[in-house]
Amino acid sequence: MSTAAINAAVHWLNYLVAIPMIVLGIIGTILTIIVFTGKPSFLRNLTIIYLLAGAVITAIHLPCNCLQSVLIDGFGLGL
Repeated sequence: MSTAAINAAVHWLNYLVAIPMIVLGIIGTILTIIVFTGKPSFLRNLTIIYLLAGAVITAIHLPCNCLQSVLIDGFGLGL
């Protein structure tokens, strides 16, 4: 395959796979935070606190790192 064909494939994969996965990941993270902070008894459970910590880190990581790499690698846009 030529370089142009590979670049076109990466471009379309970013449209079809990467961007929806990032959006769904952000929605899932927000829902996780809402569900696990909604009931005060959840906050006494150490497992829930670990899940919340993971959700907060994911909420920071997805928009910053993953979206940036999709824009740079897939669309050639530097931030």
